[in-house]
Amino acid sequence: LYCILITTIVINIISNDNIILKNTKKIRERYEEIQRKQFETFINSVKDDTWIIQLNGEDIGFYNGVTREDGSYEIENICIIPEYQKRGIGTHVLSDIIELHKGQDIHIKYFKQTKIGALFSTLGFIPDGETEFCNKMVKHNNKL
Repeated sequence: LYCILITTIVINIISNDNIILKNTKKIRERYEEIQRKQFETFINSVKDDTWIIQLNGEDIGFYNGVTREDGSYEIENICIIPEYQKRGIGTHVLSDIIELHKGQDIHIKYFKQTKIGALFSTLGFIPDGETEFCNKMVKHNNKL
């Protein structure tokens, strides 16, 4: 399917610029529709463990996590919309999560191509293995 679409676009590049725009717009709209459906499915599956992140009353992201069978807490996602990233909001949210779950070990994983692990290290997380695509870290609880 993807090869056919790419071939159609290449043919249209040669023949007519207006057709290119129409075809790429249809592809983009279809892709966005698929993403919306996947996101809706994801949110419905984690809705009991998901919190909306707000700034000045505006929804700017979400995080979700779950208490694992061993009693530790796993942060599954912290997502901030792009225009609010790099302002320290995610760090603040993560610090709040750490405080809220200070009696539990806290696990987090992140894609290897990102550099967010350095931030997690400054907040006390240490390496805890990896998967094919992700690094894992853990912050051990402060109980004596």
